[in-house]
Amino acid sequence: MTISKPDSRIEGLLLVACHSLLVTCFFLAFAQPVRANTCLGECHADIAKVADRHAPVAEDCLSCHRQTAGNHPAAKGNEFSLAAAGPALCFKCHDPLPQGKQHAPVAEGKCTACHDPHGGSGRALLATSGAPQNQREVCFRCHPRERFSKPFPHGPVAMGACTVCHDPHASANPALLRKSGRKICLGCHADFAQGLRKAAFVHSAVKEKECTTCHEPHGGDKPALLKEDMRELCFGCHQDIKELVERGKSRHEPISGEGSCGSCHLVHYGDHPNLLFKEEKALCLQCHGGGNGAPPAGGRDIEKEISGKKYLHGPLAEGKCTPCHDPHASRFASLLKGEYPGTFYAGYREGLYDFCFGCHDKNLLKEGSTATGFRDGTRNLHALHVVRDVKGRTCMACHAPHASDSAKLITKEGVPFGSWRVPLRFEKTDTGGSCAPGCHRKMEYKRK
Repeated sequence: MTISKPDSRIEGLLLVACHSLLVTCFFLAFAQPVRANTCLGECHADIAKVADRHAPVAEDCLSCHRQTAGNHPAAKGNEFSLAAAGPALCFKCHDPLPQGKQHAPVAEGKCTACHDPHGGSGRALLATSGAPQNQREVCFRCHPRERFSKPFPHGPVAMGACTVCHDPHASANPALLRKSGRKICLGCHADFAQGLRKAAFVHSAVKEKECTTCHEPHGGDKPALLKEDMRELCFGCHQDIKELVERGKSRHEPISGEGSCGSCHLVHYGDHPNLLFKEEKALCLQCHGGGNGAPPAGGRDIEKEISGKKYLHGPLAEGKCTPCHDPHASRFASLLKGEYPGTFYAGYREGLYDFCFGCHDKNLLKEGSTATGFRDGTRNLHALHVVRDVKGRTCMACHAPHASDSAKLITKEGVPFGSWRVPLRFEKTDTGGSCAPGCHRKMEYKRK
């Protein structure tokens, strides 16, 4: 039997058919979506373990990669290239980022400086070391860790939630903040925002300046994220008070204590003038009284002295202490705002009682003046007692400085004189009166 040789034309057709079949097989092998079960097997198992995968990883690797050689994975070398260069590859799916001041990696087109292109342990493909909410490790790649590791951290910083305040890509606001000015702070501190709207008084620093004038936005060495100790921080604006405290003869104890200015003042807003915690008199008696169980400040229970008294010194009757006392410091004793002899006797000189005469009539000490009812005929008995070169009687010889059951604050309990309280035994009449103190025998006076 003789076998004939195939026609050369048929042989050529067979070769063309085989070549077409091979091309088709190659196309089918690599043009179809390359899914996770294709690439994420034994070769790319590390990517398969990622908790939060980039969508194309699970759908089609060829969305981002292009095969440049047909012998993968047998060949040694790089058989794939990216479908586009730099951020253009990301923008094939993601919208272009907004214009404005851009985060440095964004401006440089380095998306993978923060994002893992295959996936991460947290949202947004961030490599967060197994802590989904902790973005700090990503940020610390560029930003110094020490700056954000202070003893008193801001809440979001402590949680590593940097993007609560900052836009990681671009923003029109300084420091890539999501909102401008205090709006970023009030976005979380809603109670503060509500308090500001309702408050009768708002600290000028709060109205006129940013929160970061006083507070560190990330964290600091002082409580409440303050940039300095409270007193020094307040003195930064209140220079007049600083000078008074530094040079004063007497200082209010709280200003140098642990609570400092915050012992008496609210620092942001309040319902009382000068941002006081309470009405002025009530606030002062909180320490200068025995109601809190602690020994009264200064050793005198002023609350007990004035309690139930029929007559209060004018400022106290109005609920005020600061007309006479400076609440911070003073060049004079007892935080008084002016000179006042704190002794039973004082040699008289011009100006010695100007502090009192800020409210009272200076003619009280002028001979022949009718400004006082304490006179015998035309003889001014105030001048007789006070205007003496030696041992002039001071106001405290007869009057209580805060309250009394007698008119004109004439004391009934007696005046401190060393270890003795000198009784006055004052009796008033329609035309004058009499007194029989420990100083002299009973003497009467009549204005007519």
